[in-house]
Amino acid sequence: MPSRQPSEPSTLELKIMLVIIRQHPHAYGVSIQEGLAQHGNGKQHALGSIYAALERLEEKRFVKSSLGAPSAERGGKRKLYFELTTVGSAVVQNCLNTFDALRTSSKLAGVYSLSANLGLNLRK
Repeated sequence: MPSRQPSEPSTLELKIMLVIIRQHPHAYGVSIQEGLAQHGNGKQHALGSIYAALERLEEKRFVKSSLGAPSAERGGKRKLYFELTTVGSAVVQNCLNTFDALRTSSKLAGVYSLSANLGLNLRK
């Protein structure tokens, strides 16, 4: 089985980046977990695996994080928000283009365009 290039996201990392795009600018750990479950046929990902993937995405410079304001309902704790970098947006676009190219050259041709039907605006 061929290994991914270090700059390519894993399936979970790509899904997380897509959820971050959908939730921007309000993407944080639990909301990402909920977004994955909502758009992933109910599959529940452990919060620890999501944070591990987010850490890898930050190391690859695909996402960046920032602390939100302290909130009373969280006992003064701050949420850690995530957003895609320009590099991360380009990686997502490249992945979607690759999937579309593979889809159009297969039996799925004409089914739909991934990026268009996901309602994603990947241009910044």
